[in-house]
Amino acid sequence: MRQEKIRRINGLITGVIILLAVIHIVSGIFQLMGLMPGGKKWLEILSLLMLGAVTVHAVLGVILTAITLKVTKSTKTSYPHENRMFWTRRISGFAMTIFIAAHLVIFMTPDGQNFRLHAFGGMELFVSLGLVFSLLIHLLCNLKPLLISFGAVRMRKLLADMIWIAGIVLLAAAAGFIVYYLRWNVLWR
Repeated sequence: MRQEKIRRINGLITGVIILLAVIHIVSGIFQLMGLMPGGKKWLEILSLLMLGAVTVHAVLGVILTAITLKVTKSTKTSYPHENRMFWTRRISGFAMTIFIAAHLVIFMTPDGQNFRLHAFGGMELFVSLGLVFSLLIHLLCNLKPLLISFGAVRMRKLLADMIWIAGIVLLAAAAGFIVYYLRWNVLWR
């Protein structure tokens, strides 16, 4: 597959991930704040679909990274600013992979089948806020290239709007995790 085709497929998968993540985050906020009961089968199915899409996205990211490094090595060119963004994207993606795995462990019951809300201490809060922070960095670094891959050339206003929306949703997610932590460690004691 050509690099451009891989990027386009990855862009489409990213769009699906963003849609599923917003649904997951918003429903999760309501569950963490006690406004919506957990354990809904359709949310579990959407979460598993998102996990599959994230896995494909990560594999395509590794393939694109390998291609880029090979081209950079063969041409012996270095672009310091672009390299900073390149590595920030990779590091934030790797951090998200670790935090997503930990997020799954936090919300999985010992039988490994049901996703339920349970005791939530300082480590769980750290992992959850780490996931939110790494997702924010990954989104901020990748929104512009994503919009370019969709053909949105004149995108300054659209980019600003998407950053605001992502910021608000992720701020709400962080607030949901903090409220959940307080419910377990302050309000219920």
